[in-house]
Order: sequence, then C-alpha cells, then structure tokens
Amino acid sequence: MMTRPLSDLQNDWEAIYGYCKEYNEPVYLAETGKDGLVLMSQASYESRIEELQTTITVLEAEADYRKDGISYTWEEVDRMAREAIYGDTEAAA
Repeated sequence: MMTRPLSDLQNDWEAIYGYCKEYNEPVYLAETGKDGLVLMSQASYESRIEELQTTITVLEAEADYRKDGISYTWEEVDRMAREAIYGDTEAAA
C-alpha cells in the first residue's frame, strides 16, 4: 500500500501509474494529510469486484442454508443444473 500527496497525481503521474500496474495495488492519495482518493489499475479493480461478487454469492448461499436448512451434494447440483439446461435427465446424461 502506498500513500502519496494528491499533488503527486499531477507532478509524478508516471510513478503512480507504474506502481499501480506493477504491484497491482491501489495508491491512496491524500490532501493535507486527510483521506482523498484511491487510484488503482483496471485489472486490480476488476479483480476486487469479482472477489466481492464471489463473497456475496457465498454469503447469500450460507444465508439460504441457515434459513431453509437445505443442502445439496455436488452430484445433486450437477443433476439439477443438467436438468435446467437440457430439460430432462435422459438428455443430460
């Protein structure tokens, strides 16, 4: 993690950009010692969004399990997915 003054965005853009790309980490830009902006590469942003979406999906599944108490084996999930895609178990096999 790197924190730089906001003025470096204009004065040292190439170094900030290079850090984001090379280390795949955000740079925190502060103005007069206070939090300001966070700058990160597009790849890093997309990766973090994907991680958050996966986490949300897992948390929703855990909440459903706690509410309904229903859980499925991998084989059951596979069978249900094939039925949903192909329409019946004969075509899915």
